[in-house]
Amino acid sequence: MRHKLFELLGQRLRFSATVERFGGRRSYKRRDEFDPTILLSDLRLAETGELLADHLWFRCGRWSAGLQVGDRFEFEARIDTYSKGYERDQIDCHLERPTKLKILHRREPAEHVPTTYQESFFSEGDLVQVAPSIERHTHKDQVGRVEKVLHCCWVEVVFPDGYRWTSSDSRLVKLSEQVAGR
Repeated sequence: MRHKLFELLGQRLRFSATVERFGGRRSYKRRDEFDPTILLSDLRLAETGELLADHLWFRCGRWSAGLQVGDRFEFEARIDTYSKGYERDQIDCHLERPTKLKILHRREPAEHVPTTYQESFFSEGDLVQVAPSIERHTHKDQVGRVEKVLHCCWVEVVFPDGYRWTSSDSRLVKLSEQVAGR
């Protein structure tokens, strides 16, 4: 899908996109900290409406302050390449230096999800289990407790045997006190 971005490489253009969700990734310089990220979906050229990418991740910054999940907005950015993969041997396109943001439509999310990168699904003390979609995990069937909300959707979970796991919200399921007490 991003092959259309390669055709426009090096140009600064106006785009439209929708905020899908906020997330975080481990900082390269400070491994115990997280850098906030934002997932944009339905990336289109603002002028023509041509679909350029189904999704695109950005680092959050001053440019994204005030955006919420579900917002449809326009912005200007430059198309550039970056290296990816384990050995940085693959080339892909991304957008850089976003500016001139204009919110087109603000919609309420269908269910409660973190609407800004400061929010999380979980609170300290919540009981959780590893999501069923994570098939290979040593503590898959055990109940853990959220010990610390690190950043946005990242939490530190402690299991009964003392095992600590840093995970994102999407890899955990919150349990009610009654279910966990069985």
